Amino acid sequence: MSGLPLVIANPKAGGGTSRDRWWAASEQVTERLGPHELAWTEAPGHAERIARAEGDSRSLLIAYGGDGTASEVARGLAVSKGSAEMGLLPSGTGNDFAAVSGVPARLPEAARFLSRTPARATDLGHIEDAAGVSRFFLNSFSLGLAASVAERAAAGGGLGRATYAAAAAREVVAFQPVPLRVGLNEHPARPRTLLNLTILNSRRFGAGIPLAPSADPGDGELDAVLIGPLGPLALMDAVFRLTREAHFGRREIEHHRITRVTIGSLPDAGGAPELLSEVDGDVVRWRETVTVSVAPGAVRIRRAPPRRPGRDSDA
Repeated sequence: MSGLPLVIANPKAGGGTSRDRWWAASEQVTERLGPHELAWTEAPGHAERIARAEGDSRSLLIAYGGDGTASEVARGLAVSKGSAEMGLLPSGTGNDFAAVSGVPARLPEAARFLSRTPARATDLGHIEDAAGVSRFFLNSFSLGLAASVAERAAAGGGLGRATYAAAAAREVVAFQPVPLRVGLNEHPARPRTLLNLTILNSRRFGAGIPLAPSADPGDGELDAVLIGPLGPLALMDAVFRLTREAHFGRREIEHHRITRVTIGSLPDAGGAPELLSEVDGDVVRWRETVTVSVAPGAVRIRRAPPRRPGRDSDA
């Protein structure tokens, strides 16, 4: 059993280009990162299983892939309570958590960043439904429009930017706001009709959307952004404001700092429907009600200090 850092690599990330990118830069990565070992994943969930098995025998586990691969490695460490630190080498479509962590996009520079950056206690989100099914997330959990876009993109056979853009264009036109019961922190759940609800552990999701500009993945809280029904013109205005991190100026968009939220589907003639969600890029269905809570400092990730809104920028 080796104690060297282990790179857990997803060959399907980046539209299937990550293997070629790795071998093109592997010598430079080794020069900057030092000796390490490499394990290619073979199927969804494999990165999590590797992290569970290796979390106490390595000093550092590095997720090479996109947000989904990073999420799997974080989940594996959290479930096993492994002591390894975690690093990120981005090669996916969005790389949202890596970007807000200050990790450069190019592999050689990202490897240098990992070799020089200390690990910081990092929160995770935790989801549990009425059936007792649970899961950690690293970056974001969404219901509503974002989940429907993710489902359509997955059905389209890809996770690339073009697929997501096409799925988003179709869903924005056809999607109807969903009725939910939402209880924030200790407040009782009440009926809400929402276009989208996203709970974030970092500032951005969806391949660069700065939905929660003040979020800090090490502050022991999560950020909930609730978007009410918006007509076409109001939606265009909200998107315009998003690019300038000024979307909270619209009354239909709410921002809350939370440690816990309960979300339930409203019963219809067929009973309580499932909740369709997007969790770090994966489409996941839940039974009736979910509770989302923060797991403070669940993993230690090599990342830059959080920016101060309005002053610093993503690396």
